[in-house]
Amino acid sequence: GEGDGITFWPLAEVVREAAQIEADDAPEVAIRKVRDLLDNLQPAADRDATTERVASMMGLSSSQFPLTELMWGIRRLFEALAGSQSLLLIIDDIHSAEQTFLDVLDDAVQTIGGGAILILCSARRELRERYPDWSAAHAEGLITLAPLSGSETGDLVGELLGDLDPSILTRISEAADGNPLYAEQIVSMLQETGAIRREGDRWISTRTSGELAIPPTVQALVAARLDALGVDERAVIEPAAVIGLSFADEALAELVDGEVQGALEAELGSLTAKELIRRASLDDGTYRFGHQVIKDTAYGSLLKRIRVALHERFVVWAERVNRERGREMEFEEILGYHLEQAYRYRSELGVLDDEARLVGERAAAKLASAGRRAFARGDLPAAASLLKRAVALLPEEFVFRVELLADLGEAHTTSGAFPDALRVLAEAAEIAERLDDHRLRARVAVVRQYPHLSSGDMSASQGIQQAKEIVATLEPFGDDAGLARAWRLVMAHEFTLGRLNAAAEAADRIVEHASRIGDAR
Repeated sequence: GEGDGITFWPLAEVVREAAQIEADDAPEVAIRKVRDLLDNLQPAADRDATTERVASMMGLSSSQFPLTELMWGIRRLFEALAGSQSLLLIIDDIHSAEQTFLDVLDDAVQTIGGGAILILCSARRELRERYPDWSAAHAEGLITLAPLSGSETGDLVGELLGDLDPSILTRISEAADGNPLYAEQIVSMLQETGAIRREGDRWISTRTSGELAIPPTVQALVAARLDALGVDERAVIEPAAVIGLSFADEALAELVDGEVQGALEAELGSLTAKELIRRASLDDGTYRFGHQVIKDTAYGSLLKRIRVALHERFVVWAERVNRERGREMEFEEILGYHLEQAYRYRSELGVLDDEARLVGERAAAKLASAGRRAFARGDLPAAASLLKRAVALLPEEFVFRVELLADLGEAHTTSGAFPDALRVLAEAAEIAERLDDHRLRARVAVVRQYPHLSSGDMSASQGIQQAKEIVATLEPFGDDAGLARAWRLVMAHEFTLGRLNAAAEAADRIVEHASRIGDAR
């Protein structure tokens, strides 16, 4: 999904809101606003260090820090925000979060030293299935929401409408079956279809009880409401669903047809009045769907070929705008997702021509870049997720795909998932052999040694010999990424043998090659 691998996105949204960072702020302006949040942090060096780490976490700078340092920066940010008043953080849908994000929350709760901070998270029941151990560890702070009772549903409907004919209220309560979203959507449908009307201070039915048809599920009900929209309203809400749960009016203006553009503000106002969308803030033109179900239903109503066109048009617009603002890295994962969707639907439509393959390559490049950045900071679940998705978008014998398989194997090895690592690396080695590519074979051979470092099934002297053979193969190609990893093998084996001077010399070579390509990890 859109959120896969985007570990820190919720925290980036928190910072954007707290610092009042605008969509058109240049990176240096956004970073200055982040620093302004930290005025009460002492000493001054902490303000600078925290700013650097938060900016890195948000993708506002190219600087890379290990996960432990990012956690420290996030913790210091929270302490600064809670320095003058209590801080309430509300984070939705953590069942979709990466494990690393949950670790960040745990770190904050366990180590924040000052200030009153409440972190309130919402989740579906899938949280218990996806993260059973984490859920069990937080059982004491878990509030399980039961379905609404009949009287509670009545109270909710009363808040929405006021006085209502008891027979209609009973019908709504029975149909909603304790689901508050369903109850809200039923009320909206009854109003929009004229099934109820206001008479004085009271709402009454315009139909008999038998004629009061209510779709059997909340999804069907939302679909019925969307079907009843005007043509121009549909022409606005459907492209908005392609952008995501939140969307900016300036982005939407690029996706809607020309005849709708002039009436865009009015149509957004109409959809807001019907509570299908709402303003995310008062002044920056950002809107949010009233619920994920509404967004998903609007998206599902689009033909696949239309989805392809809209995903690709959104990326064209976003790439141009982000390039002008200097904020391309910040949204790399998001744009990779949109191109990934466009490629997937092109595949399902059976149109895998050169244009489709180029879309897949563009998506893979963005997801791979984000995956490598996640790996650099030690966010292994996100790195594996992003790299795996990038691999799936490329032709089997594509050289870049083999390089990504090696990276994915390294990520699996680092996280201790050795069976996955061996499987992925065996595939990479087989393809490199088939391509008769000496550089690729050597690059993969480096990473295939990594699992042996901890298993002890290869002697250190054997490992050094193989690593130096790999170095000799890679040097004519100037493959600094491969050479840095090969010298890392030499260093590890020399250290095992207790030859520390030789290990230090290998370490110097690692730094030399990694620095040449800006590989901080």
